[in-house]
Amino acid sequence: MVVAGPDAALRADPAPAPGQSAPEPGVGVVVHSLSGMYAVATPEGTLLCRPRGRLRGKGAGAWRDERDADRTDSAMRPGEDADGDVDAAAQPDGVPAAAEDPERPGDVPPPPPRARPAAGARPVPAPTSAADPPVAATPPGRGRPVGGRAEPPAAGRGGHDGRIPAVLAGDRVRYSRLPDGEGAVDAVLPRRSLLLRPAIANADHVLVVVAWESPPFSAAFVDRVLILAALSGCAASLVCNKGDTLDAAQSAAAEAALLPYRAAGYAALVVSAVTQRGMDGLHALLADRLTVLAGPSGSGKSRLIAALCPDRPPRSAEVSERGGRGRHTTRSVELLPLPGGGWVADTPGFSRLDFPDLAPEDLPGLYPEFGPYLDGCRFRGCGHDTEPDCVVRDAVAARAIDRGRYERYRQLLAELRARRPRW
Repeated sequence: MVVAGPDAALRADPAPAPGQSAPEPGVGVVVHSLSGMYAVATPEGTLLCRPRGRLRGKGAGAWRDERDADRTDSAMRPGEDADGDVDAAAQPDGVPAAAEDPERPGDVPPPPPRARPAAGARPVPAPTSAADPPVAATPPGRGRPVGGRAEPPAAGRGGHDGRIPAVLAGDRVRYSRLPDGEGAVDAVLPRRSLLLRPAIANADHVLVVVAWESPPFSAAFVDRVLILAALSGCAASLVCNKGDTLDAAQSAAAEAALLPYRAAGYAALVVSAVTQRGMDGLHALLADRLTVLAGPSGSGKSRLIAALCPDRPPRSAEVSERGGRGRHTTRSVELLPLPGGGWVADTPGFSRLDFPDLAPEDLPGLYPEFGPYLDGCRFRGCGHDTEPDCVVRDAVAARAIDRGRYERYRQLLAELRARRPRW
């Protein structure tokens, strides 16, 4: 069924899918996930679709039932049914079932005792077959790593790898229409990029949205989001939102805080959805891209999206006075078409970023301002920390590289080194 309503994510949209010049027949873009249903933008409108076949994930209850059944099967001897009775047909020729143990006539010998795990250990059951993954100690969906270079499921095969949902907002999918007026997602086409937090596919641009005072500007948070964007293969830009609330001194301070990022090669703007300050430049940054808005709750992402997408009603919430942090107004990822072309993803706010798969030696390459100096150090593989004859440190001393960015780099480098196991 084609959905019409006030929500911009559930509205017919003529815009082409990301990465396409024109829509393909039978190919659409997932713009929203709705409790197991997916809103897919098609040339004819937005179609509500269910995943088909292996794209339909298993619920926690189904995983438990399958696990318990496998445990029961593995505990039974060959020829024994679920009630513990032995099938006579399964016994060797000429050997009756009652003759297994002369001291226990008519009974089946008990299975050998199982070894007890060490104190405090939590055993994890082995996989039931080579094709099935081991049952995790935590329910599916928990303990997923933060976004990075994770490979998506193969196109057309669906399924889950334990970390990545089979269908995400931003996915280009093949769909078919069903007789009941709804649709089915038949296959997911290859993904160009993947973010896990927020979970979105095929993004090519990350827009970091922060405020200056409410919530307070955090350069460390900005640096981490920019690193995450680089790890995911996405371009990145930065806006300091709520420019209408700043006086002259605050506005000058915000502009000064953005200067190191501009020097590093990032586009950085002070914007306001109320006064339209900087909005022309922002529209130019977002044109013909699939952009993810990332930033802490309360930074004004929803109001900014309302200004970018005039047909979408604003959804905003105040910042907590006690904690100084925003209250969530976005609960799931929505892909919204921009009037001038391109898409913008409204995502839930977040306030913490970790890099479980990032090695310390890979960190310098994620800082664009380090690029011209990486091959000039005395030692190959220089960490640009305390090594002698380091040209990156020389550039910091000469003010060619911002000292604040460099010191936060050293803090993150120490964090990554402390986390690496020592053998």
